[in-house]
Amino acid sequence: MGQTPEMTDCEETQIVQNPMECFSRAVSGRTELIAIVFSARNMSAWHWGLELCRCLKSNPLTREIPVVVLMETIHREMMVKLQETGVTLFKNYKADIIIDLNRIRDLVKRGDPSLFIRETIKKLCPALNRIGSDDQEELAVCGAYMNRMVLGGKRLHEVCETLNYLHCEYFINSGISL
Repeated sequence: MGQTPEMTDCEETQIVQNPMECFSRAVSGRTELIAIVFSARNMSAWHWGLELCRCLKSNPLTREIPVVVLMETIHREMMVKLQETGVTLFKNYKADIIIDLNRIRDLVKRGDPSLFIRETIKKLCPALNRIGSDDQEELAVCGAYMNRMVLGGKRLHEVCETLNYLHCEYFINSGISL
């Protein structure tokens, strides 16, 4: 949803740009995997992506098709909402990296545990918040520090988005229970 990152392509891959076209193709043909991209640059489109996931997972023709959501940022609230729609697979990607759809397909077929949303949510610090002033901008902040510390780089990716948060002095002293 939003600006599509560069992806590797193969003959059986069909790339579409909107939710209606994705749903239409999913119900009308032989689809083995659906990958939906959620861009951090267009957060206002996330609503439509969630609705697409809800429709895909509630329709008898598409409910069994694996849906993997690709996101630039690991966003706890969004991942919980995705899980509520029935989507169970997630892959984080970097904006400047080409997404290899064949590799993602292989990970899905193998049932790689790193793809499961529930496993990613378990690793996220419960105090990790995202706040923004509009639909386009958002900051990662530390709720354990009363949202006064903006998170980024090494601290965000190596502490707040991993089980290392259990050793973080802000989390330990926050009184947040698991």
